[in-house]
Amino acid sequence: MSRTLRIAHLAMSAQPASVGGLEVVVDRLIRQQQALGHDVTLVTRWKQWKALQLADFPYRSLPLPPRLPASMPFYSVGMRLPVDLAVRYHQWREKFDLWHIHWLYPTAWMAHGALTSSGTPMVVTPHGADLQVEESTGYGFRRYAKHDKRVRDLAPKIQAVTAISDSIYDCLLELAVDADQITRIPNGVDAERIDAARSARAQTRVQLGLDQSTPLILTVARNETRKGLHLIPEIVANLMNDGREIRWIIVGAGVTALAELVRFKGVADKIDLKPPIKNSPGCAQFPPQALAELYAAADVFAFPSLSESFGLVAIEAMAAGTPFVGNNVPGIRDVVTNEVDGLLCDPGNPKDMAAAICRLLDNRALAAKLREGGLKTAREHDWAKVAERYDALYQSITDRRTR
Repeated sequence: MSRTLRIAHLAMSAQPASVGGLEVVVDRLIRQQQALGHDVTLVTRWKQWKALQLADFPYRSLPLPPRLPASMPFYSVGMRLPVDLAVRYHQWREKFDLWHIHWLYPTAWMAHGALTSSGTPMVVTPHGADLQVEESTGYGFRRYAKHDKRVRDLAPKIQAVTAISDSIYDCLLELAVDADQITRIPNGVDAERIDAARSARAQTRVQLGLDQSTPLILTVARNETRKGLHLIPEIVANLMNDGREIRWIIVGAGVTALAELVRFKGVADKIDLKPPIKNSPGCAQFPPQALAELYAAADVFAFPSLSESFGLVAIEAMAAGTPFVGNNVPGIRDVVTNEVDGLLCDPGNPKDMAAAICRLLDNRALAAKLREGGLKTAREHDWAKVAERYDALYQSITDRRTR
């Protein structure tokens, strides 16, 4: 039987001040661990902590020092000492059994010394930008030599690290982390709740002004180069050249900046650009219920991303029973098996993605096959199962300490 643990999660960004993949993962994992009976606390930046104090989140939080030096994305990371001292203080005061640190760099780099000196077990989960490098899009801390050196020095010293995808696992091996120190645990989704949103499919399509015969294609992503949203107008142009009558909705932060490109490509009447869909006040569902229902209303979820650390939106789309089309790139091919639970395309090739979408629209048997395969994959990523895997890892690590 699992022992009840006092767990601290250390994350530099947190809901509700910020909402992204990392923040959603930390929030859902904490809630699941509470459901397992653990005493869980989130340690985060002062600004994030202040926002938590004003929100109705069901878990305790502690702050890092206020006015931590600002950092430029990927170029600088701020000072290590304030975080080191705060972690030492919180551990001395709270006596946590284990710390779960999100991002190997810079977060674990800042906290590792404090926890090592006190003999406190830690689990580190990289989330992408701390390990992956993409020169073409300017992504990743390790593009800079000083950060790369720090990561290479630290990574082999971490005794327990998780890999959310095969791509992250490969990065860890490249950094000389022993395979025995790595546990593969993916991110999760609220599979059952998202699946239930299929019951609102017809109603959602009516609200969107869609008849049942017009195919709806959906993309959910923030607008940054590596997400490939700039390719969508060209994909739509290819669909129109093939005589397709479709509607494409793009949801995410910054997507309205694509409006000029959409007009230039002559597809403004086919593409709707929508800001992020948020939860109603007092609700903390991810994805929000309205977004889960939009997933379920779509005929195809198309994701032209050029690289991911973990394809979370792919799993969310699968959970809604919506066939997935994406690129054969890291993070996507880690969670999508071509022709089984999705279709993988040649990266950066609008014609190839348009052809894959046409295959799904024309072949009901293929769409049904991918739908069933996707639902199965999504159930394997349900948060309850993911939390149990983390619990087994935590128990193993803390058992070693008590022997």
